[in-house]
Amino acid sequence: MVPARRGSDPPPTDRLVTYSIDRDETAVEAVTAAFDALETDVRERETTLYDHVATDAMDELFAAEMPVRLELSIWHHPVVLTPETVRVYEVPDE
Repeated sequence: MVPARRGSDPPPTDRLVTYSIDRDETAVEAVTAAFDALETDVRERETTLYDHVATDAMDELFAAEMPVRLELSIWHHPVVLTPETVRVYEVPDE
């Protein structure tokens, strides 16, 4: 998980997609849909979403309907996940 930042500063790259989470979607479904919106077939990746985050724990955390914000890296992309949206940013220059 990415260390906490002051305020709500976005990751230091351009945002590629903002995906609005449907009330009936799990966090995992929403993250997968956000990457699908980038025309990235996550099902054909060498690593799975679970390789980047404990998907069961993420779904349980967001199902609790409490204010939460996760900043993490998935397939090298900075991702910000809230109960309302998934924001995927460009891969940072290394």
